[in-house]
Amino acid sequence: MGEIRLSTHDDSVLSRALILGLIIPGFVLTVALLAMYGYAAWNLTSRPHLNRVSFRLLVYALVAQFYTNDMTCWYRNQDHMLEWVVGTQTAVLLLTSTGEVLSFLTILKYVVVYELETQHLRRIAGPGTGSGTFATTAASRTSSVGSTILLLRNIILRIGLYPLVSCLLNISSCLLDLHVIQSPEPTELNWRVNLADLAIYSARPLIYGLLAATDPSFIRAIQALRHPPSEGSVSLEERVSRFAGTGTGYLSTVLEMPEADPTLTIIASIRIGI
Repeated sequence: MGEIRLSTHDDSVLSRALILGLIIPGFVLTVALLAMYGYAAWNLTSRPHLNRVSFRLLVYALVAQFYTNDMTCWYRNQDHMLEWVVGTQTAVLLLTSTGEVLSFLTILKYVVVYELETQHLRRIAGPGTGSGTFATTAASRTSSVGSTILLLRNIILRIGLYPLVSCLLNISSCLLDLHVIQSPEPTELNWRVNLADLAIYSARPLIYGLLAATDPSFIRAIQALRHPPSEGSVSLEERVSRFAGTGTGYLSTVLEMPEADPTLTIIASIRIGI
């Protein structure tokens, strides 16, 4: 057991300053982003860029930051607090974090396999294809995995940013929560651990707000508002959205991949089983 630390007025001031210093910017950023999202979704020029499943989930995540309450189901007996936290919070967060990472790895596999198949079919359909080309294909496919990941690094980073950050925050907060509950003694170490735990929870709105502010769909919507396209250059998706008015029946999911021959894209999709 470490040295006993008595709470002082300076400790309370430090904790309050840390929490407010993280929560207030996160709150302001989240409110501003939701207001901008609302305007961009209302405007006909920028609306098609936000018509994404991932963007809807992003909005739900931002709204959920305003509901953080642990005062509804605590046991009256402090002896059962550990069981309550593990059963209702820690286990759920750890499973969710694991699911997020597995989903990211699944999408990553699909993206890499899709691009490899497209490159392979492009080489076969290209000029000068002969027996030598097929002889080197097997060896080149192994080395091309690394180059494909490097080529798609921005897409991979964008896809993995949310689940990896969420996994890091959730696992860290779960471990710190368990330590605080299992070691309630007012020691120097426990005080620092509790302060770090409060900092992680308080920084969530700010971190997710910064990620949301750099979302590609939102950036494209802002660019469309700043530079409205001429009527002749309006895309088919935007025309459909305008025709539909305010309806929500039109839904699309976009994954920005390097351009490829449409025929090769169809063949590659069949080969990887979609």
